[in-house]
Amino acid sequence: MVELVRKVDPQIVVTMSPDDYMSDHEITANLLWDACFNASTPNYETGETNAARATKRIPYLYYSDSIESVDRLGKRPSLDFCLDITSVIEIKEKMLAKHESQRNQLKIQHGLDEYLLSMRRWNQERGKEINVEFAEAFRQYRAHSFPKENILEELVPVVISVKDT
Repeated sequence: MVELVRKVDPQIVVTMSPDDYMSDHEITANLLWDACFNASTPNYETGETNAARATKRIPYLYYSDSIESVDRLGKRPSLDFCLDITSVIEIKEKMLAKHESQRNQLKIQHGLDEYLLSMRRWNQERGKEINVEFAEAFRQYRAHSFPKENILEELVPVVISVKDT
């Protein structure tokens, strides 16, 4: 993962919540935290033959909301802000519809085939919290060495703090 972050050298990374309802989501969050943190460490060896150079900075790291905003114990993790996604909800739905393995797993394991409707319902619930049709919530990792300012406020027209609602 460090090698990937070094090769891509992103300014912003968005990943799953480290407080999620599925352990693979939590593991992904932790792997990306580690990769973002260590990508700029010059003496961190990745073991690749043609290893990428260390990045010059640690990227901004954001965690997305989990489905229904609950962790594996059913508790709500803290979040920092919401984005109005009303104008792109159809694109999000089309992208999620391509995730056949997710659909098949839900059908087999849970007897459910409504993940697209579930996504829309949850984003609608988030939207109600900030008075828009659809929204998505995030939190930013701001601990030691990571960027502290919320760059998404500069890049996205509508960022609404959860604390403002």
